[in-house]
Amino acid sequence: MKMAPKSRKSLPLPKPKSK
Repeated sequence: MKMAPKSRKSLPLPKPKSK
């Protein structure tokens, strides 16, 4: 999430690599 700020915007709910 913090490592990928733009990613979290693209997929706020679906965050496989984030979580």
